[in-house]
Amino acid sequence: MTSTLAGAVAGALTDYFREHGQSSFQGALFNGSIGAAIVFILYACVHLVRSVWLEHTSEKQGTTAQGIGGGLVVLALVMAFGSGGVLAYWDAQSNITLKIPTPDTSQIRELAECEAKYASLTKKESDTSLRRRTIKLADEILEWEQERYEHHPQYAYPDKQNDPNPTPERQALINACLKYDGETYDQFNRKFKEQWIEIVRKYELENVKVGTLVNDAEQNHPAQDASMGAQFVPVQMDNGNYFSALSRFRELAYHVDADGHRIDLH
Repeated sequence: MTSTLAGAVAGALTDYFREHGQSSFQGALFNGSIGAAIVFILYACVHLVRSVWLEHTSEKQGTTAQGIGGGLVVLALVMAFGSGGVLAYWDAQSNITLKIPTPDTSQIRELAECEAKYASLTKKESDTSLRRRTIKLADEILEWEQERYEHHPQYAYPDKQNDPNPTPERQALINACLKYDGETYDQFNRKFKEQWIEIVRKYELENVKVGTLVNDAEQNHPAQDASMGAQFVPVQMDNGNYFSALSRFRELAYHVDADGHRIDLH
């Protein structure tokens, strides 16, 4: 027994130094003790058979007390091994029940809120979202506006005060200019007006300030931008700045999120 325990301590020291102190010495000593116990049990089992033979070949006869003591030891070992086998069998046949502690409902609610927020921030924005529709329509109007401006005839408008009786050539220029502007208004009404007002109304439902954008479409201000060839027609805002109806329409897209809800900066 002393030799076995000494070997366990030596084995523990060996494991401890091989691990460079990364594992605890107590843990290594515990493992060594288990190994020593296994070795001692094997030695005891072998010695049960060997001791009978040694007793039989010995010149000294054993006493009755020794025989009774040996029988009790053998009986205890048999009972120990038998009970261990029975317990192992019962353990193998039993159902394991794991008891998981009930988590805090507030933590579950916070986790669900975080997951929902993460999903809303990372999901792909729809191609038909409100702000994408706004930018798309603004780009289409700008492209149409530039095309109308490039083909606009010479600017000539009636001037009753300075030119009450224009020449035939001047009157022809005025007629061509007015005709082109009328066609511009008609094109805007047919292509963009209804969609423009529909989008602006959606921003109103989200309590986003739209200013005079509905009236601008009804009064053909965007078409006027095209006819005048200026993307920034002086339309004054509440803050004192001047922007065209088209630029103010495009700016609405920066006031809602991917789901079309108003963004509030705190």
